[in-house]
Amino acid sequence: MINYQYLNSYLTYNLWFLNFLYLGVGIGLIINDYRNDKSIPNCDDIFTLICLMIGGNTIPVLTFSQIPELNMLNLLYSLGIVSYSIPNYQNMDQSCKHNYSENYNNLWCLYLVGIILHLFNVLLYTSKFYLGRIIFIMVNQNPQGIDNPNRRLLDNENGVMPEDRQRPEDRQRPEDRQMPEDRQRPEDRQMPEENYQTTAIQTGRNVYPNLNNIYENDD
Repeated sequence: MINYQYLNSYLTYNLWFLNFLYLGVGIGLIINDYRNDKSIPNCDDIFTLICLMIGGNTIPVLTFSQIPELNMLNLLYSLGIVSYSIPNYQNMDQSCKHNYSENYNNLWCLYLVGIILHLFNVLLYTSKFYLGRIIFIMVNQNPQGIDNPNRRLLDNENGVMPEDRQRPEDRQRPEDRQMPEDRQRPEDRQMPEENYQTTAIQTGRNVYPNLNNIYENDD
């Protein structure tokens, strides 16, 4: 059986590492170029796109891709960056390309790598959402979580702490766990209150058949 928990962790680690690497390198290169030349050109919105790409890397790094709502936001953000950057590169003026590749080669490479990185973000986040859907279906098919290594992953995404990480006083004792009614033995099922009282009275009469005779003799 495929361990989907391992695959999800692998995707999360790659998202964090790639975005962290680009974020650190991008900030360093921009600061270095500003020190050397404060008049960085912005022809065809290259520098603006570089700043937007770097800004889009902060959320995956800070959240470690653990918040589903922000994951969806990151997916749409990266998709927007890629959708604009690829046509922008194809229609870019040749003089602008030449200027960046000759005089600002570091930023030019950063721009091209940023397009590839955000394309990877789109693919990885799409795979992560698809993987979560598979896990949800598998857990619903096996609601008791028996022999299901992916139950822990779904509980983590839903905010449920695994039992082995709970405090001892918060753990549910075996005797407190209630088995589903359809799996209980007939004698263990809880009866309605009125039936329970009636049964209790009848049971008392059966256990103590001569109880009424004792009271009658005392009178």
